[in-house]
Amino acid sequence: MIQVDSTTVTITKNPYHYTDAKGGTVLTKPLTWEQLRTIIATNTLQNLGRSLSQLQEYRAFRETLAAQNIDFFGQVLEKLHWSQDEVDAVRASKPQLFTPADDIVILKNDFPYSFDPEITHLLVWCKAEIPTDPKSTIGDMSPETRARINRWMDVCFVQNPKLQIPWKNLCWFKNWAALQSIPKLAHIHLMIRGLKPEQLEMILKDKESLVMLHEE
Repeated sequence: MIQVDSTTVTITKNPYHYTDAKGGTVLTKPLTWEQLRTIIATNTLQNLGRSLSQLQEYRAFRETLAAQNIDFFGQVLEKLHWSQDEVDAVRASKPQLFTPADDIVILKNDFPYSFDPEITHLLVWCKAEIPTDPKSTIGDMSPETRARINRWMDVCFVQNPKLQIPWKNLCWFKNWAALQSIPKLAHIHLMIRGLKPEQLEMILKDKESLVMLHEE
């Protein structure tokens, strides 16, 4: 145990991160692209986290909302310009992920994880559910769902002539059930290395440029 900014923390075996008294993972240095890809490839998502200042900022935001009796989930819906009824209607129709019936919104993460500056951290919000694998003990996705998300990433970002982002500069993950801070609304973390400003502008504001999958 050590003291960091008046906070008692527990040091883990990893020299680059520790767990604070509230159970948050704090990174002492930003993750490189190679480290991030390794974490995702090995599905050790518990090793992702924010810097101490990023985590404090995120918690302060949540505490401010709570003090004002503002529901965090409701605040997210407002930012997406979605209503609960809209989300419920889409889920009731059970569309396949990333088809036109599954309305999505991509935003920058207001509270990104601690990554090298060259990495842009985006969130892909989905009205449709991203089902968990009933065989998974941690609430992870099934191989079929993972394959579908990979297929969408490929057609939307890699093969899309308007973006042409190579796979070597793109990776994604979805938190397991136990790691989710907003379990009521499906979302995927998308990280892109070396994203150009015009590409970011297109991803965030030109919805017509986002290629969707066909129903199967």
